[in-house]
Amino acid sequence: MATADICQRVLGDFALWDLITSFQAGLPWRVYDYYRAHRSVWDDSEVLLACGALVGIAIARDDQVMLEQIDALRKQSQYYQSLSVLSFDAALDVAVTTGSVRAVEWLHNRFGSTVNECADRLYLRDAAVEGHKDVVEWLAKHCEICEAKSLKPEHLDQVVTRGHHDVLEFLHSYRPDLFQPQLLPVAAKAGDLSITQFLHEILSGSDHSSCVDAFHAAAGAGHLPVVEYFHTVCPAGCTTKAIDDAAAHGHLDVLTFLHEHRHEGCTRDAMDFAASHGHLDVVQFLHAHRQEGCTVYAMDSAAKHGHVDVVAFLHSHRSEGCSSWALAEAAEFGHLEVVAFLHQRRLGITWENSALYRAARDGHFPVVKYLCENISVGDRLFDALRGAKSSGRSQIVQYLSHQIQLLMERKDQEQREKLRRRKHAKGKKKHR
Repeated sequence: MATADICQRVLGDFALWDLITSFQAGLPWRVYDYYRAHRSVWDDSEVLLACGALVGIAIARDDQVMLEQIDALRKQSQYYQSLSVLSFDAALDVAVTTGSVRAVEWLHNRFGSTVNECADRLYLRDAAVEGHKDVVEWLAKHCEICEAKSLKPEHLDQVVTRGHHDVLEFLHSYRPDLFQPQLLPVAAKAGDLSITQFLHEILSGSDHSSCVDAFHAAAGAGHLPVVEYFHTVCPAGCTTKAIDDAAAHGHLDVLTFLHEHRHEGCTRDAMDFAASHGHLDVVQFLHAHRQEGCTVYAMDSAAKHGHVDVVAFLHSHRSEGCSSWALAEAAEFGHLEVVAFLHQRRLGITWENSALYRAARDGHFPVVKYLCENISVGDRLFDALRGAKSSGRSQIVQYLSHQIQLLMERKDQEQREKLRRRKHAKGKKKHR
């Protein structure tokens, strides 16, 4: 086993590493950096403990007595202040992200202007994104420059997406100017009905286009309760994009609701993209209940992505058909069932040459074998062999080389047979 592997196993074993470090007063910074880069190996408290970050442990456990003891120890000598195990350098980061308002307040009181000096670190934003309302309130009250530097309208997107309703309510009372109309579609896409209602109420005087965008976002994301809400309260309604997006993402319940309760309808994009993404139930619904239809893109894209059930349905029930690209793209992505289906029905056969080349180049041996056995490949084998060689497909190179050898033998035999027949014909003429 390599030395690097052994080291990584030791560093990744919390029980073993905890035992080793129990005999040390702190750890080298390079080791600390390793653990910061590999936080996923352990949970946060284990990482902090293994790295000797006692301040972080105290904050994570909301242990103010321990913080005071560490601070008192640091005051005793320069040596203790130099130990990373007792460092307060990242203390405020930990306090904000873990939501310990008592620790934030203690650090502020102990180190004076720490909070204001670090406002550029966006602590107010971080606390809001993590959903720590009490920390947000404290920072808003005590951080003199947080208001100007630490929170911007675009920061609210993550607060909305993570569903921190209480934080949003406070921020609206604190900084109503942060709430812009484009925040409503973010909430609708996230699917949180209560936050969506809250934002719609406070932004009701804004441009109606944000309401329409939110309607579309909810439909595309499949959030039926939010769609029903906008159906009731959005005076501008929606456009064909609502059904188009719901269909494209396979949200049959939303599609059904919009079909039954709205009048905007959809475009051919609805069936095209539903087919492309393999949503057979949506394709069937649109075929049965809508008149917009689709284009050749529907079967082409379904073939490209290997949705043989959708390809079969479109072939049996629709008249749009497919283009010559369908077979070639199905072969390129290795979809043998689709290739066989299209070939058996003589669909896309004008691009069989391209199909063989693409399958060989991209390493889809079953497709290459099927095409060689079921179409008249002829000289197409040479192009396919070049494609396979260019991509290092050794199995296919070997197979195609053998097929070329058989082809040359057949051609040689055919040529010999032609010569034999010519000689035989000349011999007959001489005897006449």
